[in-house]
Amino acid sequence: MAPRPLSVLVVEDHPTIARQVVDFLEGLHWHPDHAATGKLAIELATREAYDVILLDLNLPDLDGLDVCRTIKAHAPRNLPVLMLTARDAFEDKARGFRDGADDYLTKPFGAPMPEPVAQHHAKPSRVGVLLMHGTSDKVVAYDGKPGGYLSAQDSYQYWLKQNGIAPGAQATRTIDADPGDGTKVTWQEAGNGQQSVTLATIADGGHTWPAADPFNVGLPIGATTRDIDANETMWQFFSRHRRQ
Repeated sequence: MAPRPLSVLVVEDHPTIARQVVDFLEGLHWHPDHAATGKLAIELATREAYDVILLDLNLPDLDGLDVCRTIKAHAPRNLPVLMLTARDAFEDKARGFRDGADDYLTKPFGAPMPEPVAQHHAKPSRVGVLLMHGTSDKVVAYDGKPGGYLSAQDSYQYWLKQNGIAPGAQATRTIDADPGDGTKVTWQEAGNGQQSVTLATIADGGHTWPAADPFNVGLPIGATTRDIDANETMWQFFSRHRRQ
């Protein structure tokens, strides 16, 4: 028997992010509702029978922590709350769990180059760029979204061009440090002597942080690779791009 589609309340005031999350949930044949304010979120959460709430903290009328506490106190049943927020300090996460969050995910989720930026950005400055993207990411598609954002490969090519790097100058290698994790990393990198552009394509990787503890709140966000460690990879990359 197929599992019952979940009913989800998305509390997010940023229209682009809200649309992306709602589109993703609808693609799973789930039933999302959207609230752009804390007041509406409380009203819906205490009236409707949702399976889970995805809650932004930076709302225009109320602090998301207050919204979470109110929902936990007045919802007709124990309602799981997943906080999705740009507040990424340890203290913020501690407050989130203290005030009732069942899990906590920080923004940005990560994405390739937005098409409007690629179309209108003409500033010739150069910058090192590191991209890490799973091919099975269902939240931010590896192959891009027409009218929304470029594919991971097109983003990589954009930054090669922006940095004056010939596409044929790249080095490619495969990383499979953990053969049992179900993923494999293709590492593409090219440089101009000062800046480098890198794309780590994680075959069968999902919308997850490489080498992090598996993140699972019932959402099918895919496999977590153990072939690279995102924290260590970023540290090494940016240590080669120190500001002079």
